[in-house]
Amino acid sequence: MFFLYLTLFWLPFSVDVLTFELVGGTWTLFILGVAFLLPTAMISYLSRVTRMNTSVDFYLLSICFLYLIHLFFVDDVSASAYKAIHGVIIPMATYFLLKGMVVTEKGYVSSVRALVFGFSVFSVFYVLEIYRTGFGVRIDVFDRDAISVGAFSVFVIVFSLYTNLFKGWVKWFLILLNSLSLMGTLSRAYMVTVAVSPVFNRFVSGRSVCRVYTLFMIVTLFFSVFFVFNSSFFKPSGWDPKLENSLERLTNIDYWKNGVYGRLKTFEPSVEKFVDKPVFGNGFSSAKNSSTVHNFHLEWLEFGGAVGYVLFFMVFYSHFNRVSKFFYNDKYLVVSSYYMLFMFVNGLMNGVMHGVMPYMLFCVLGLGEARIQLLSVVRGKEAMAYKKTLISEAA
Repeated sequence: MFFLYLTLFWLPFSVDVLTFELVGGTWTLFILGVAFLLPTAMISYLSRVTRMNTSVDFYLLSICFLYLIHLFFVDDVSASAYKAIHGVIIPMATYFLLKGMVVTEKGYVSSVRALVFGFSVFSVFYVLEIYRTGFGVRIDVFDRDAISVGAFSVFVIVFSLYTNLFKGWVKWFLILLNSLSLMGTLSRAYMVTVAVSPVFNRFVSGRSVCRVYTLFMIVTLFFSVFFVFNSSFFKPSGWDPKLENSLERLTNIDYWKNGVYGRLKTFEPSVEKFVDKPVFGNGFSSAKNSSTVHNFHLEWLEFGGAVGYVLFFMVFYSHFNRVSKFFYNDKYLVVSSYYMLFMFVNGLMNGVMHGVMPYMLFCVLGLGEARIQLLSVVRGKEAMAYKKTLISEAA
């Protein structure tokens, strides 16, 4: 398990520190750790598969199969394969790694703490660099952009605030450190989600997580498509591109509007590509560079068509549905559900299939499914013990 914790700890540093070329590709220590541990995890996983915990796995494997099939029909196989590997294959392999290896309460808590400490050590470097360059300018550290850093910081903040993962001065130090890091990213969506998280935590119970997810998906899909064809609503009256990555992006409404307006203009080709191949999509053949369209609805529709969209939707619906029905009292599961919803909020203007986003999303999902599996075993043992007690009393 030590190597698993070390792999998770290394996630924020994995794209710039100690990378190397092997078998014609660039490897990171995180990817190497996943590849090394996955066979052991799969043996453990296959020995414990039950009918209850295979629905998410089925949808994920179907998504992997869909995107692998696409590779046979693209012109630039190497570029598309790169995007599929980092946007789908490795993140989902990480999911199965965590589900296979995290089988105890100690393993779960230690895995979450490994991520928290890795992100927090990264935040130390990020805050120091912000201090050196001056607050108010977006920067990259260890080749991680501001959106990636925001994802790390929000994870630490919500798990520290709303679970018993840490106590006392350690808890508040981690929250303060990662709050400074988050503010330095100037990430509007993540700042808003953290600001409303106390209200969310107070009024959105574990029982309602699935309903909130479903409503959010329906409403935001409608508005994502609607505003692509009505982008003029957000056209700013005044805007200086030189100040886009300054404090103006937080304090001036025109910079908020321009952020939305600029994104909506880039969404139009994605809608057109979906219309061309609405059933199974285009795969990653149309993605530019290493990025994808910056809206997760359009990512799923353009790259996987209606079939891919439904599969992705069902992955998270199945998970949130079990949380809402059976495990709504477990704070770790509820908070991880909040975090994934916050990632989708950010994904409306930044996507979830490039950069660190798919890694974070499926790490948290994998830990959530591992915890459901763990709690199911505990409940089974408790039910068996209770049954034995009734039999004994009857005798």
